[in-house]
Order: sequence, then C-alpha cells, then structure tokens
Amino acid sequence: MGIDITDLQPATSGWALAASSADLRGCEVLKAAPTDGTSIYLTSIAVSSGSTMTITVGEGEAASAVVSPIFEAMMVSAWRYAARKYKPAIKLTADTALTVDSDGAGSSFINAEGYSE
Repeated sequence: MGIDITDLQPATSGWALAASSADLRGCEVLKAAPTDGTSIYLTSIAVSSGSTMTITVGEGEAASAVVSPIFEAMMVSAWRYAARKYKPAIKLTADTALTVDSDGAGSSFINAEGYSE
C-alpha cells in the first residue's frame, strides 16, 4: 500500500491536496491530524479509480479502516469520477486525521480541499 500526496495552493485560503496510490487498502492518511485541539474542515472531495472498487474517505483510523466515513464512492467500472462540495464544510473531530481506504487494489486519485481551525 502507500500513498503519494502533493500539497496544492488553494484558491483562497486553507489547504488543498492531490493524492495518488496504487493500493489504498489498509487505510491511508490524506491530511494529518492537527495536534492543537483544532479540527479539519472538509469543503470538497473528488475521487477516481482505474479499477472497480469502493473508496471511503472519513476521519480517523482503527484496525486499518476509516473510523467515521464521510464520503463513499462506488467505482462500478474503471476511470469513473465522483465528487462532492460541502456547504457548510464537514467538521472532523478535533485532533483527528482525514483518512482514506478502499476495498480493492488499483490506481486511485483523490483531490481534497478544506481548512483547519
């Protein structure tokens, strides 16, 4: 497993990232948990995959799985795309990471935007 993450310059403020992986099974961290009592706020998420699989984005990790799912995309065939914008933003539990997991191997791409406070 493993994930490559690139920090992007958001249009206004906050954070933006692009991530890619050949295998998301086993739960990967998209955005590290803040450690100062603040929360991650998710404003948008987009996922695509080169394989048939379900990709789950949420908060935290336990037993190599996302603890609290926020977004789940069922990729019924290769190179499908699913996206969502959140208004208001989804607030994660304080000091909790934004995580991703899948039920299968295959090239996957994720873009996420948000802010922390």
